[in-house]
Amino acid sequence: MIYIYYIWMMASAILSSYGVIVYWPSSSLSNEFLLFYDLAILIIFMPAFYILFFSTLLQVILYFNSHPKRVRMYMGSVYILNFVVLMIILGYKEYVISGIFIVFVASTIGLAHLFISVLLNPILKQKII
Repeated sequence: MIYIYYIWMMASAILSSYGVIVYWPSSSLSNEFLLFYDLAILIIFMPAFYILFFSTLLQVILYFNSHPKRVRMYMGSVYILNFVVLMIILGYKEYVISGIFIVFVASTIGLAHLFISVLLNPILKQKII
């Protein structure tokens, strides 16, 4: 089971790194709201961002953490940090409510990836449950 976890993590890290690097949003003065300009940002970049910088980062933190009671604190702080960083990268100014909704929906993919990864790795499963 642990080998499936390593294959899962390598594949998801490589694919999400590719999605973040290739589809990084290029903002200009003509783009007020990037998601209406390019759907690839919505479909590929945002879920890849959350898989790479939320799920993978949190798994590394949990793997080296010796206190399982701090899991919720780590999850909350990394989630809020990613949320703020993504709002800054995409440059939401006037469309704050719709931007928050879209970022929240994209973050569910990162949360799903985290829970699948926790189920595949017995070490992380012991620390969370």
